[in-house]
Amino acid sequence: MKIFFRLLRFSKPYHHYIPEYIVYIFFFIVFGLVNFTLLSPLFDILFNTGKTRVVDHLPSFSLSASYFKDAFYYYVNYFIRTSGKGGVLIYVSIVILACTLLKNVFGFLSQKVLTRMRVNMVKRIRHLLYDKYSNQSLGS
Repeated sequence: MKIFFRLLRFSKPYHHYIPEYIVYIFFFIVFGLVNFTLLSPLFDILFNTGKTRVVDHLPSFSLSASYFKDAFYYYVNYFIRTSGKGGVLIYVSIVILACTLLKNVFGFLSQKVLTRMRVNMVKRIRHLLYDKYSNQSLGS
């Protein structure tokens, strides 16, 4: 554990990477959760279970999961009325594809931030080791 804390001291100057990493991870998690929540209506339409909720009007905006779910069901019902179940299947598939793509992009960006931080830490450790051992005197 002592070695871990010694290595952690080398990451102190790189604290500016943390906010960027948190933003990327937040969006990675959000888009990952959206994928799982959209699978339920997709399977309802594919297997014709009849459990699709009917939402006749677009709900008023609020920052909650129920708003986004009701808005999604509103658009699903809208597409069922206008273009049939095939159109809904295409709509849901496109939304899932877009969310999967965005999830992977934000996952890649978060890993890129961690890699930059790790490379800079290793470079700093190498410079400190080089300075330490290059300044030693050659004793006989």
